[in-house]
Amino acid sequence: MPILFPIAALTLWLQWLSERITVAYFVKMPPAMDDSLSTNALNMLKWAPLFLLFNGFWMLGNKQIFSNIWSYINRSSESMPSQHIFVGIEVNWATPVLAMAAASVFIRTS
Repeated sequence: MPILFPIAALTLWLQWLSERITVAYFVKMPPAMDDSLSTNALNMLKWAPLFLLFNGFWMLGNKQIFSNIWSYINRSSESMPSQHIFVGIEVNWATPVLAMAAASVFIRTS
């Protein structure tokens, strides 16, 4: 295992050297840049917490993990139903996350 440290150091040094050579010889002029890249990134990232809330609701509503509800299968070729469907609002430990996500959608759209 100690031989991996010099190998990693050599690999990092070669990566640094190849990037320096690439910048010096192949990228002569920098591209024209403005604030559109950061503006687009911020516009996309402002929706990330909302997707995180809905994903958290979906994971907390998993009955197989938190309620220990299983659906057994008869054959190995069948897939096990997860009972992870949205048929209505059921009050459980995931409901506050759904309320925060719904409020966030309402606040973002108004």
